[in-house]
Amino acid sequence: MTPNAQVIATLAAYVPRGLPAGAWALAADPVRSLAARTAPHDPARARGVAWALCVLLAGPYGWDRQNAPDLRALLTPPAIQAVLDVHVAGGGRSADHLARHLTQARRTAHALPARSRRTHRMPAITRTSTCETSVVEVARALTSAGRPVTRSTLGAVAAEAAASTARGRAARTLELTYTARILQATDERSTEAVHATPTHATRSNSPARTSMRAERAARKAERDTLRRATSGPVLAPEPDPARLPADVRAALADYYPRGVPGRLWAELRPLTMRLVIGSNPATVNIARTRATAAVGYLRWLHTQPTGPANPGPLSVADLVDLDLLEAYITHRRRTSGASTASISSTRSLLRALVAALDAQPLAVPSRYTPLRGPYSPEECEDLLELVANQPSRARQRTGALVVGLALGAGLAARDLRYVRACDIVERDADTLLPYLTVTVPAGPAPRTVIIRDTYAPAVRTGLALHEGAETDLLIGRLEGRKNVTTLRLTTADGTPVKLDIARLRTTWLFAMIHVAIPLPRLLADAGLTTAATLADLLPYARHVEPEPAQTRTAPDITPTTSERAARSTEVTR
Repeated sequence: MTPNAQVIATLAAYVPRGLPAGAWALAADPVRSLAARTAPHDPARARGVAWALCVLLAGPYGWDRQNAPDLRALLTPPAIQAVLDVHVAGGGRSADHLARHLTQARRTAHALPARSRRTHRMPAITRTSTCETSVVEVARALTSAGRPVTRSTLGAVAAEAAASTARGRAARTLELTYTARILQATDERSTEAVHATPTHATRSNSPARTSMRAERAARKAERDTLRRATSGPVLAPEPDPARLPADVRAALADYYPRGVPGRLWAELRPLTMRLVIGSNPATVNIARTRATAAVGYLRWLHTQPTGPANPGPLSVADLVDLDLLEAYITHRRRTSGASTASISSTRSLLRALVAALDAQPLAVPSRYTPLRGPYSPEECEDLLELVANQPSRARQRTGALVVGLALGAGLAARDLRYVRACDIVERDADTLLPYLTVTVPAGPAPRTVIIRDTYAPAVRTGLALHEGAETDLLIGRLEGRKNVTTLRLTTADGTPVKLDIARLRTTWLFAMIHVAIPLPRLLADAGLTTAATLADLLPYARHVEPEPAQTRTAPDITPTTSERAARSTEVTR
């Protein structure tokens, strides 16, 4: 491979710092020639090889500095190891780069083939994972090959599978009809029977070793926290009311709380508008709800005694203190007759209003939350029966849609916010039975997913009970809201049952990793960018041989090759 012009120019202009001018005059041509023969891809790599060779020549490793160095004779494994030991002992950096460059130069000088960085090849079943192979089977192949089933290994399989399905005949595995054919050829009940008694993963009690990058990030976060605690918060600029809708601006201009004297309202109104406008309410009802909560909090603050450190009326800086907010919530919990859920909602709302005042909020690191185990098949059947027997049409409609779309298509709460009635379509094909699909039109993961036949009746029930237009949202009235619904079903004896949408989605994911769906297609259907969630689900699976599936595919009248051969034999006889 001939180096490009930039590499040649870089090597020609390179002058080391660790070699005297006389020594470099003797070593310049051999160093530049060998660095160019290593076939560097860019100038930085060429400069790195030349630097590593100069580090070797600068030490007492066999060069007398009287003649041009014989790099082939000098680049021996003991010499390279001695260079690395001295380099590390002296506090030198980039020891890994030095070792890699010297090893590459030695192999080039001795005309040895370049060493491949990939030392282990994927098992055969993972290299063909775009065929009809489930995630459980891929994990079993990795285990049999002696490789750990971790997020990184499963992610490597997913990346290789995605590359193989990008073009060619394997690209058909990404088509929707291909997935529908696999689902209809699989008995869903036998698939779920695999996880009737899930085995939970046992985690080690020893703390995980953090990387240097994570430690540096943790130290930076600690410094930022200390700086913020000593300097105080930075207030956000005054919000512009013009960014709100016209009806919201009109409602806030006419807003007057009940039971508040005029003089007190004149003092509290600027702070109330600052809190409400800063939260950017989308509708009139949301603006009034937030204003009511803000007025209650400000009235309580107004009645508190002010100390010498905070004389005078309330200011915006006083509202940023979350300790005052928690004291107000404690006061409401002790004196008011509101329910626990109502007080919790008020607390969340006020914390969001106060957070909008801070221009530089502290970044709270998100921690790993272990997945909750999937529902058992019996629990799924109970949920379907419970949804069909609700006391009101609205609760039955919402329950049927949430259970059907989460258990049948793996939709998360963030996906349910955008689904409309027109997004659920019944499809039909010549060689397939009719099936339902749901399209998530917006959000972080837009996609089209097939609804499993077991839960398609629940979705059809929810659509039949939907009273709005085809373009109306199925759940809620505001697209893009943070909450979807507080879904609570009621049993026959009046016991409330709260549905866990995340656990419903986990159940769908767990069922799908037992189906022979290509890994790239499964990640696309689930709206996932990595295979980390699938790796977390594998400890719940029992790696057993599944029972023979009962086919549900529509009959194919085209005779196979063996059938045609048998018929021709009978005719010959």
